[in-house]
Amino acid sequence: GPILKIEVSAGTSNVGPVALAQDKKRIIWNIGTKFPRNLEATLNAVVLFGNKITDKVHVDDEFCIGKNAYAQIRFKINSFTFSSCQLDPHSVNTSPNAHYKSNYVTEFAASQYRIWNSFGDAPIALTQNLQNEVSEKKLSQQY
Repeated sequence: GPILKIEVSAGTSNVGPVALAQDKKRIIWNIGTKFPRNLEATLNAVVLFGNKITDKVHVDDEFCIGKNAYAQIRFKINSFTFSSCQLDPHSVNTSPNAHYKSNYVTEFAASQYRIWNSFGDAPIALTQNLQNEVSEKKLSQQY
């Protein structure tokens, strides 16, 4: 269900504020640019979810509800270039020609990090042969 509340323990977030997004699906932790000496950012929080999914809330994946839900972590670091990739703002052309002000920002975005509930089911793709074997084993166990 949707996120109802975030309880951040006092003194556990050593950098940046924590907020709940308007869609009630995401927690936004703005770490910022000032890190402690050890370059670690930590956050301890309790997230409270609603019991039911209402009709107003869109479910992206029917599998990922209840005990099968996961937490997805995505982060980005502004003003960071990976493998020295650069863009020259003076080389950007527009058509038709127009006067514009360019704003050049670099960022490093992570891939997907998912934390699954260890007591839930796992989404696994089965080949047809393996599916048949699983079905046959279930039938033989019933009789």
